[in-house]
Amino acid sequence: MKIIHRQLLFEGSRLPGSAQNLALPNLLICPDASILLVHRTGRHKNSADGTQRLWRSTDGGAAWRPLGFPFSLTPAGQPGEFRTAALSRIGQTRIAMLLTWIDHPVGKGDVPLSNSITGGLLPIHLGWASSGDNGTTWSDLREIDPAPLVQPCGNGAIVPLHDGRLLAAFETYKHFDDPAPWSARSVVITSSDDGRTWHPPQVVGEDPNHFLFFWDQHVHQLRDGTLIGLSWVDDRRRPGQSEIFAARSLDGGGTWFPPEPTGISGQFSSVVELADGRLLLLYVRRTGDPSIRIRIGRADGRTWDPEDGLVLYSQAGDDLAAAGRQSYEDYLRNMARWSFGWPTAIELPNGEILVSYYVGEDDRSSIMLARVDVR
Repeated sequence: MKIIHRQLLFEGSRLPGSAQNLALPNLLICPDASILLVHRTGRHKNSADGTQRLWRSTDGGAAWRPLGFPFSLTPAGQPGEFRTAALSRIGQTRIAMLLTWIDHPVGKGDVPLSNSITGGLLPIHLGWASSGDNGTTWSDLREIDPAPLVQPCGNGAIVPLHDGRLLAAFETYKHFDDPAPWSARSVVITSSDDGRTWHPPQVVGEDPNHFLFFWDQHVHQLRDGTLIGLSWVDDRRRPGQSEIFAARSLDGGGTWFPPEPTGISGQFSSVVELADGRLLLLYVRRTGDPSIRIRIGRADGRTWDPEDGLVLYSQAGDDLAAAGRQSYEDYLRNMARWSFGWPTAIELPNGEILVSYYVGEDDRSSIMLARVDVR
């Protein structure tokens, strides 16, 4: 396994402003074989001016041209911070975009995203839109109601299940002024009518005692229909000692085996099922050697190589240097200053892997692309 090419794709501005912090990228191969990339841009990693930029490549990722991001207002007709976006194919000719947005108080500048006393968040919403022309035009943005749960933040892209339903994954927070104990849960929600309505959500991973936090669940459907939900799990008693957990469903998301540790120490992760049936895991490690790594697994999603096949990126600065001396609440607040991550990938027709991720320092970050030969 080796890196064939690496490039700085979009560089964060050296001057303060809305193009300073470029982060949270996501890739998709469209039905017409063009590639879309979407990423957040804003003054800070958490800032009210955050929105998304959408780009297209027609030459396998060598050159990119901008597409207008289709949304400037939320479904409520208000401005909002469009926090994350993830793309997927949901049919022979259609693609979907799963979006998370945050309501910031109007006219009050950058109110903190998180309440330092309660740990609650500003109002956060989940929604989606679709395109039938490879991302040139989009449907209206439609909100997904997670009731009875609240404060959903999208994880990964919408998954088109083999039986025709759509599945979206998210994690949950609590309201800004809610004093009750909480911990992040990993959740899925499905629709049987092309996203017009959504069934009640199903919790995949949670800790009723609120010690364990289940973050950034990405659900992947394998060719045999198995669903794998990958989350990274923190224990508030040991800030920074994160491990990747995997949950599985063999019946299209109807039931889930409880999340199990993979034995891999790390955080944000995503999977590509390669043409030869192997699973390629991209993940972030923030302890020891802070880096983005690749590991190969078997088709069952339960067996992984004992060693990483490649270190894709290594970060000199340690985002978790102070984690062992912090409270978990301080650790959560410092997430806004983490300086790299969010690796997502696609397999190109020639078998190479195209990976997007972000790197940076302080409030300035940039989008990177890498080509990887996984043979």
